[in-house]
Amino acid sequence: MTTRFLKIKNIKTKLFFGLTSCLLLVLIGHIYLINNVVFGLAGYESLLEKRSQLVLELGQLETDYLKDLDGITVEWAYGLGYEDAGNRSSYLALVPTSLALNSSTNEEHE
Repeated sequence: MTTRFLKIKNIKTKLFFGLTSCLLLVLIGHIYLINNVVFGLAGYESLLEKRSQLVLELGQLETDYLKDLDGITVEWAYGLGYEDAGNRSSYLALVPTSLALNSSTNEEHE
């Protein structure tokens, strides 16, 4: 094929076959890229569909959880073996560092 193309003496024929070959390569590349875009969009659409199904399922699970949470009572917790903390609990008060710094610097200036 290559030797046959090089043996052509007429420049118009050579130019025609050269441009036709380039056009064919560009057309094949274009079809390939369009095909990739179409399949990519189809995959994206299926992912969106799966996401929406998972969001609906998550909403249902959250609703079930909140229904179960409403059913929890103190008596039910005692039945499971939980006990009152009573006076055994201790609380820790956190003071933001900006307030702590401001109070100490105010005492120094006074």
